[in-house]
Amino acid sequence: MIDIRLDIIEACPLVLARALTIAVRYSLVRHQFKDSNGIERRVMDYQLQMDKLIPFLAETMAMQCGYLEAKQMYFTNLNLIEKDDFSLFKDLHPIASCLKGLYTWTMLHGIE
Repeated sequence: MIDIRLDIIEACPLVLARALTIAVRYSLVRHQFKDSNGIERRVMDYQLQMDKLIPFLAETMAMQCGYLEAKQMYFTNLNLIEKDDFSLFKDLHPIASCLKGLYTWTMLHGIE
C-alpha cells in the first residue's frame, strides 16, 4: 500500500508542473489592458497573477523534494525489512499517508 501512495505522491508534482507550465506560458504571451502609454502589458506583469502562480511553483518544487526524500526512506525501509528490522515502518506509513493527502489537495487546488 505504501508503494501505491508513493506513486500518487510522485505523480502530483508532475501533474501540477504541467498545469503551471501552461498557465505561466499563457501569462507570459497574453497581453491585456493598455497602460497610460497605450502599450498592453503581459498578464504575468500583474501582481495578482504572480501571487497566484509563483507560490504554486515553489510548492511544486518542494513537493518534488519531499517525494524524493520519502522514496529514499522507502528504499531504506525495504533494506531494513530484509534484515527483520521494522523500526522505520512505523514512521514511513504515516508520512506516506499524510503526503498523499497533502499533495493531492495541493495539486487539485493549484490546477483549479
